[in-house]
Amino acid sequence: QVNRLDSIVVDLQEPNTDEGRLEKQRTNKQALKKCIESLENNIPIAIAPSGGKTHEGIENPVYQTIVPSLASMFFKRGKVVKIVPSVVKERPAIDKKMFWRYLADRIFIFKAIRWVLNLLKIKSYKKYCLTVEFLPPLTFENARPSKPEKIEFVKNLQQLIYSTLREK
Repeated sequence: QVNRLDSIVVDLQEPNTDEGRLEKQRTNKQALKKCIESLENNIPIAIAPSGGKTHEGIENPVYQTIVPSLASMFFKRGKVVKIVPSVVKERPAIDKKMFWRYLADRIFIFKAIRWVLNLLKIKSYKKYCLTVEFLPPLTFENARPSKPEKIEFVKNLQQLIYSTLREK
């Protein structure tokens, strides 16, 4: 079911450099455009902020309000957006062997050799994958939220994500 969804990347972390801030602005602007496009095409939208980035090292947390801002904008247009937080539960270690397998999967000859070896059961090949847990969806149904309301919502959202990360 997740394969049918269009993934829209939203950057929630506050970068340390000016270049990072520009990249974050660009990413969030593209997310806004994609969301509006999906809304106009009547495609269901679910915002999934990820808890995959490190958060323990943050000394001065800055609460980004792009997620509740998007949700309130859609609520003004009569759409209730489900915000589905996600957490990376298991991540494989990336080494040289995995990197070369990743590259080989993109070259047709190596793909064909791997397919023949799997068919003959000489050497099976297992792809590495991430294990992602999706938390219960939340909604932000407020047409004109104030900045403190947005910050409170983001704090609760981050608390939910971080508590799930600590459980593993």
